[in-house]
Amino acid sequence: MGPRRLLSGRRRCPRWLAGAAPVGDDGRVLGAVIIAVILVIVIPVSVAMSGAVVAGILGWSLKDTAEATHEGSELIDLNV
Repeated sequence: MGPRRLLSGRRRCPRWLAGAAPVGDDGRVLGAVIIAVILVIVIPVSVAMSGAVVAGILGWSLKDTAEATHEGSELIDLNV
């Protein structure tokens, strides 16, 4: 029996198991969790809040413009 025959008969562990990280090494997992939280929570909330601010400023601006443009109209008194 040659050396090649001895090595081929030995059972080797799978590649994913050979390079497995030791228990407690969660550096890559923590980074993935942080990215997931940013994508799922932070970005949608910031887009919604900035949209609300823009809508408020635009509504306030257009209301003042409409009141100035149509001053004296009886419909302005109906606005609350």
